[in-house]
Amino acid sequence: MKEKNIFRIRFTDIFLAVAIIILSILIFFYFIKRNGYAIGNEVIISVAGKEYGKYSLKEDTVINVETDDGYNHIEIKNGIVHMQEADCTDLYCVNQKGISKKGETIVCLPHKIVIEISEGNVDTEETEIDAVAK
Repeated sequence: MKEKNIFRIRFTDIFLAVAIIILSILIFFYFIKRNGYAIGNEVIISVAGKEYGKYSLKEDTVINVETDDGYNHIEIKNGIVHMQEADCTDLYCVNQKGISKKGETIVCLPHKIVIEISEGNVDTEETEIDAVAK
């Protein structure tokens, strides 16, 4: 008696598998580009919803933020920002990993401080043209 091979691979099976892999890779790169997983250029620090300052990620520095609620020391080093020290009660902000990509944030809720990475450039003023005049 001849055995039937029920697990026979056909050309359409291989074509379908390759098509799914290629589609998955394309979707992956689309979402990476769309969500902006690019390294940012500047750090924006806000205190109680108001902008405290903008700093370049390219320059190593330590920013001391003093508020009525307490103090925070923010360090920019080698293109990475992290909360170096704070006197808040929970210290979640200090325990967060450093950030360097556009859209990432560090938040200190007790002191109302938000550190955000932006794609902007602190070295130049706004250079976009709004309208063309003749």
